[in-house]
Amino acid sequence: MTIQELLQTKNITETANCGIYLIYSVSNNKVYVGQTKNFNRRKKQHFQELKVFKHRNSFLQNIYNKYGKDGLIFIPFLECEKQLLNKYELETAMSLNKEDLINLGVIGGSIETMSSDTKLKIGVANKGKKHTEEAKKKMSESRKGKKLPRRTEEQKKRMSEGMKGRIPWNKGIPMTEKSKEALLKSHLGKATSKEVREKISRTIKEKGIRPPINTNRDPSTGRYT
Repeated sequence: MTIQELLQTKNITETANCGIYLIYSVSNNKVYVGQTKNFNRRKKQHFQELKVFKHRNSFLQNIYNKYGKDGLIFIPFLECEKQLLNKYELETAMSLNKEDLINLGVIGGSIETMSSDTKLKIGVANKGKKHTEEAKKKMSESRKGKKLPRRTEEQKKRMSEGMKGRIPWNKGIPMTEKSKEALLKSHLGKATSKEVREKISRTIKEKGIRPPINTNRDPSTGRYT
């Protein structure tokens, strides 16, 4: 079922508060499917997270960064009882073509709260599914020549504030020898620009860092011994 066909099945009243909603991307005709117990509150949550660059869905965040609030339309789609939210969220997502969905997480509730029957349905629905060559080609063509606009100083500042206090996912995890080798090879032969060298020099001076002096460098690997 296409998104346009799905929208024709919209079933909701003006006073509805609990149910399934869609976030429609105007630029690429794709949709995010979600559930909520309060449509207005959930809409505000989505756009507040997008505004401060903290939304968990990178597709929605990228669309918002490029097109702003007008690039995404929040659509209350289906009214239902609270206990049926997982069921109808899953059914709505499964009724769409896979390439039209921009959900990244689990649909129909968290893994912990899903019934075995629901998990099985998701598994069966997605088993063996692959993007067609035509779909891949369309996705590739739609991205060609498109670049995200440069972030303003205000955006950079908000992103910096939002990241404060967060612990990096790889903190305390030692790098494997294989990763070290790959990282080293990726930098071998690459010349550092004058601007970057000056920036490194300023940082070292400001922080009072004194790099160790070691002239024993292996020419074959580029490593100091």
